[in-house]
Formats: sequence, structure tokens, C-alpha cells
Amino acid sequence: MKAVVLAGGFGTRIQPLTNSQPKPMLPIINKPMMEHTMLKLRDIGIKDFIVLLYFKPEIIENYFGDGSRFGINITYLLPDNDYGTAGSVKLAEELIGDENFIIISGDLVTDFDFNKIIECHTARRSKLTITLTSVKNPLQFGVVIADEDGKIEKFLEKPSWGEVFSDTINTGIYIIEPEILEHIPKNTNFDFAKDLFPLLMKKDIDLIGCSAFGYWRDVGNPESYREVHDDILNERVEFNFEGIKKVFPDGILYSAQKYELKDGVDILDKVVLGKNVTIGKGVKLHNVVIGDNVIVDDFCKIRNSVIWDNVEIQNNVILDSCVICNNNILGNNMQAKAGLILAEGCEVGSLVSIEKDIIIWPNKIIEGASIVTNNVIWGSKYKNSIFEDGSVFGISNVELSCEMATKLAEAFASQFPIGSKIYISRDYHKSSRMLKRAFLGGVLASGVGVVDLHTLPSSVMRYNLAAHSDIAAGVHIRQHMLNPANIKIIFFNEDGLKINSAMAKNVEKTFFKEEFKRVNYRDIGEIIEYNHNNHVCMKYKEAIKNNISRDILAKNSFHIIVDLMSGGTADIFPKVLNDLHIDNIILNAYPDEKKLENLGSVEKRSKGEVSSIVKSLNSDMGLIIYPNGQKLTIVTDLGEVLEKETTLFVILYLMNHEKNEKKYKVILPTWATGYD
Repeated sequence: MKAVVLAGGFGTRIQPLTNSQPKPMLPIINKPMMEHTMLKLRDIGIKDFIVLLYFKPEIIENYFGDGSRFGINITYLLPDNDYGTAGSVKLAEELIGDENFIIISGDLVTDFDFNKIIECHTARRSKLTITLTSVKNPLQFGVVIADEDGKIEKFLEKPSWGEVFSDTINTGIYIIEPEILEHIPKNTNFDFAKDLFPLLMKKDIDLIGCSAFGYWRDVGNPESYREVHDDILNERVEFNFEGIKKVFPDGILYSAQKYELKDGVDILDKVVLGKNVTIGKGVKLHNVVIGDNVIVDDFCKIRNSVIWDNVEIQNNVILDSCVICNNNILGNNMQAKAGLILAEGCEVGSLVSIEKDIIIWPNKIIEGASIVTNNVIWGSKYKNSIFEDGSVFGISNVELSCEMATKLAEAFASQFPIGSKIYISRDYHKSSRMLKRAFLGGVLASGVGVVDLHTLPSSVMRYNLAAHSDIAAGVHIRQHMLNPANIKIIFFNEDGLKINSAMAKNVEKTFFKEEFKRVNYRDIGEIIEYNHNNHVCMKYKEAIKNNISRDILAKNSFHIIVDLMSGGTADIFPKVLNDLHIDNIILNAYPDEKKLENLGSVEKRSKGEVSSIVKSLNSDMGLIIYPNGQKLTIVTDLGEVLEKETTLFVILYLMNHEKNEKKYKVILPTWATGYD
């Protein structure tokens, strides 16, 4: 008899453990999962194996080679497309030849007695025998009903609870006579359970079910990967532990080589060590599997965890129910007490605390003292603080998701009394709209009302915030000018200034501890809607006009060219110019987020166009107002585009040459400190 091993799955449900290797190669007690199965078949006399590959085939081939070092013969087959389970086996028809064969998945763990399954197949003279077993939850498997003689009467693949008619399921272990392959079409996606079995039943070819007793688990997700180790270490599976066995007062150590453990090391229940492992003093290991080239420094406590190869665990680390993949560094005093999955190539800083059931994807840096409360999937770094200069920024819909925005809103609003009101505004971008709506809901849930200013420059919101004592704070959401994938949420206090570090820390503390102020339905905050013609914008425009000398404007007939760069100032700035009776031509006075995805190109084109128009129309000056209203560029009457340093000198020169004797105190931007 030959064995056909299905080893081509992508392992999508068990990611990120399969980020760099196929699922059959995931280590179970420091050996690839499919190795355990293949050796069980070898031990009952099966020597010839056909391994069907697809995803990352070179990893399997490089590890097993021709099989000789395992005492078996391996032939590999790599389909040119995804032909399904039965369709892939059809490709191996010539290799199988004219003898019966057993099919088994490379991604399961079992202690079934394969001899009994083969005997059942032979005794019934079956053409196709399906190995059955009973499970508590059959929803993820094919449910089967067989009569008293073992003939299968009914199949239902992955039923809902309302469709469940049995707890007996198809394990995916089949013994097949070669003539059955004639019923599988060539080069066609064809599945055993969905296609072949119904076809055979229609042709009155009996399918025989053989009930197997013992342990069987399809290792399909990270949780089941943890559980299968727990089952093995707690002897729910018949398993042959290899290596040197050493008995301790409270446990047993199995190691790939001889170790002399340091003082104070506790071994509880079962512990497995690979090669070249260093265990520091005072370490407690309780039901732990550790791979090769691992360092565990002093006074660590590790329980119910699996640690792969090339891992450094520094002093005083606490791990419980964790999977730590290859090439990771865990800093001093790091804690993960409830189910961390840490994919390969990560660096976790000192004093990091990781909450329950967190998954950290490959090649991430978790900054020291971080509190990780959400899965870390995108980006390269998880910061130890959320705020930077009164703002939170990140990749839109990735690092700054709707869930993140809502929690931030709840944490921020929890700092204010019930019944308070805050302003919320945003820029023109749809990402900002999405996050603003998520943020708004979190504020309302905390009993704080929202004055929704919609699309509005932050300067307008900040002015009104400082002018209205009944508004407790403000929040503005806008896209990053240079990187359109990034978005920023800016938090302002009652004076229209960015919140200080003390306020930011209070919000972070509430965010990480999730100590949100949740109110009953009577106290949920209200939304006050404002449009751009309301007194919020009017007061801002009046304030600008009151701070400009109208006499100078009246004596001079100014003509200017203004490019609003398709941003969010179109509803404010043209009205200001018109109210001041300044003759103007406005360009790009409409939002266009597509155009602004490449701001550098827009900026270059704008400078060229405004310069040309100013010169051709003999205008007095040109202005380029950037999309969020936070920056402008001046173009002279000669069409010269002033750099920011020159602009600063021009403004200081004009201030210095006023006729009055008033002395000004000027606060310069940080980039100007190098100029005398």
C-alpha cells in the first residue's frame, strides 16, 4: 500500500503562523506536523509516499528530501493549478499504479490505529473507505450517516446547527482502490466530499464508513494549534516523546540533548527542549515546548506555551498560552498572560503588556512600555503612546480604523462631564468622513454632545472654540498632505490649542484600560448640525475683517490671484475676499481628493500657473492656499514664488517699517532658528 499526503493548502485560517511556511510544516512538539503522521504510517509498514504540493513546495522538499533519512521513499507532485483534493490525486494516478492507497492530510494530528482502518477496508472489500469519528462540534466538517453495516447513506458538508443530523464526521482519511480514480476527471477542480462522493453514490458504488476511536484534530487555526499542544502535554493523545527523559519532583523534561539546569529552575508537568537552549536561573516552565537556539533569561515564567526556533526571551518575562514563532526578541519584564500569537521576526520592547488573545503579525516592532490591546497587522511599529503633539495619526482604515476612532472618542469624551459639548470638524477626504462618523458615535456614548461642523478648516473651528465658553473641546480630522494614506486626528482644548501632555496621558490611560464612561439611554449625547452659512463661519470672517486695515484696501485697488488647490477652504476664503472688496480670481475652488493624492505634483503645477497668471494680468500678487488652510505660498507681482524663508523676511521687514513706534514680540517657527 502507498500513501498519498495532501500537503498543498495555503493555511489561510491559521495565519500568521503560515506566513513563511506551509501548514503541514508547522512544528508539533518540535517536529513538522506531517512528519508525525508519515512516521505513524511508516511504522505500520507503508514505505512509499506521494506528497502533493502547492503552497511553498520547496520548504517541504528541502526538509524531507527523498525520505531516505526517515526510512521511506518520497515522490513529489506539484500541480500546475489548484485542482481540488480529488483532482490533485488524479494527477498522481500513474505514480499510484494498480494497488490501493491511503489518503491523509498533512495538517492533522491523530493517534488512530491505521491498521484497524486498513483491516476494515479489506474485510468489507470496499472500493472507497472513509474514516469516521465523533466530535462535539461538527459544524466545520462533513457530517455523515452510515447504516449498521457501515454503508454511508447521507453526507452534508459543513452544515449549520439547524442542519446537523449527526456528530459523526468525515476525517479526510480515505483508503481507495485504484479503479475509483477513473471517476475523477483530469485537469479539473474536483473535490472528494463535494464532487466525487455524491457522484459515486449516484452510480450505486458503495462508500464504506469505518469508525475510528482515539484522538483526531484538524489543526486549522491558531487556537487549535495551541490546543493540540495542550492535549499532547496533558496526555489526551497517545504520543511518543523523544529525547532524553529527566524526572523532576513536579514534572518531566524531554530534551534533544543533555542539559544541566541552573539553580531555581522549576519544571512542572511536561517540558520539551530542542537543541542549543539556554535556561536562566529561577525560570519556571510549566507545560512548555521550546525549539532550537532559544535563550530564556533569568526569572521568566512560561506556561502552556509553544516557542519556536531562534528566540530570545529576556529577564522576568511572563508568558501564558502563547505561541512565539521564529526569530523573535522579547524584552525585559514583558508580559503576555492570555493567548498571544507572535509571528516571526518581531521585536517586543521592555515592559510591554499584551492583552488577551492578541495576534501580532510578522516583522513588527512593539515599543517599550506599550500596552497592546488590538491585533497588530499593518504597519511596522506599535507605539508606546497614542498621542504625538496633541494628535493621533496613522494609516487610514488600518492603524486608524473605525474601531480605533470610536475607542479614542470614548476615552476623550470620558474626560468631560455629562452634558458637555465639543466641536468636530474634518477636511474634504472620504477617510476623514468615515472616521469622523465613527468618532462621533463614541462621543455620544459617553454622554457628551457634538456640534458637527462638517467640512471646515481647523482654523475656523479653533477660533470659534476659543470664542465660545460653552464648548469644552474640539476635534479635527484631516488627511496628511504629503502621504494620502495617512490620517490625523487633532485634539484641541477649550482655548483652541492642542491638548497638553497631561490631558493626552489621561486619555491614553482611559483608552488602554477601557474605563470608558458609558451612560444610560437618557443621557446619550445629542448632535447639533451646523452648515457653513451659520454664525460659526460668520464670526471667523468678521474677526479677519476686523483685524485688517480697510483704509489701506480702500485706497488701493488690489487685484490678486488665489489658488485654493481643491482643498477645504473654498467655503470661507472667497467670501472673506469679497467682503473686503478685493478684486480676485479664484482657482480650483472645489474639493478634489483624487487630485490631491499627489500633492507634490499639484503644488508644482499651482506655482507655475499662479505665477504665469499674475504676470500676464499684471496682478498685485498671488496666493496659494494649501488644502487644509494651514499653509500658504506668496507669489509676487513679478511672478516670483517666495520660499518660506523669504516670506518670513518679507513679513518681518514690513512689520519693522510701520510708521508707528510699536515694538513687536515675534515667535519664530522652529525651522527659522538658524537665521540671524
